[in-house]
Amino acid sequence: MRHRRALSVMAGVLAFAVAACGSQISDKYVIENEPYTLEPVIGSELLKVTLDEQAVERIGIQVGHVTSSSEQQLVPSGALWMDVDGVFWVYTNPEPNVYLRHRVDVLDDDGTHAILASGPEPGTPVVTVGVPELFGTEVGVGK
Repeated sequence: MRHRRALSVMAGVLAFAVAACGSQISDKYVIENEPYTLEPVIGSELLKVTLDEQAVERIGIQVGHVTSSSEQQLVPSGALWMDVDGVFWVYTNPEPNVYLRHRVDVLDDDGTHAILASGPEPGTPVVTVGVPELFGTEVGVGK
């Protein structure tokens, strides 16, 4: 009698498992409390990236500044990002935890500083560590 009951329970579990295998499993999921928000930048295809404080710390974002020397604009080399089309960008940091991608034209890069033909004004904060993570957040990983 015990064996029949155990077999009956096992058969019920097996039937449930088989029935569950026939149902569709969704690849979609919802992440609550995303560590970032994206907002369109009016007049462009770019997005404003806003990170929460924990994301900034986790990524280890560091910021330098656009400087000028002999009428030239300079940025730390670590601030440069080149996209798949060969276009150079930097991420500016106009306010705490907010990042905007800004196109730059690079004349030269000695590995420490890049000389820009065009870009943000001297004094503008630019991200020097965490640039790939910001780009991935803005455009989506794998895009």
